[in-house]
Amino acid sequence: VVPWHNHGERPANIYVIEGAITEYRSTCSVPIDHKASEAVAEFGANVSHWWRNNTKHRTVLISADLFHAKMKDDHSM
Repeated sequence: VVPWHNHGERPANIYVIEGAITEYRSTCSVPIDHKASEAVAEFGANVSHWWRNNTKHRTVLISADLFHAKMKDDHSM
């Protein structure tokens, strides 16, 4: 599970390497399923979301948050 958050201060890119994961987004009434080899751009304070692996299989992701120079050093969610 990736907890509820937004990307108003830090855009990010997610790449699904293996498996599948479901995204629950504040701007969508239905969950979004992401499968292996898909990439997702995350940005904007008006979008909040969380992710969950709803399968019985392992899911592997690469997540890259893009911090700007003026942000404080605490890079945790």
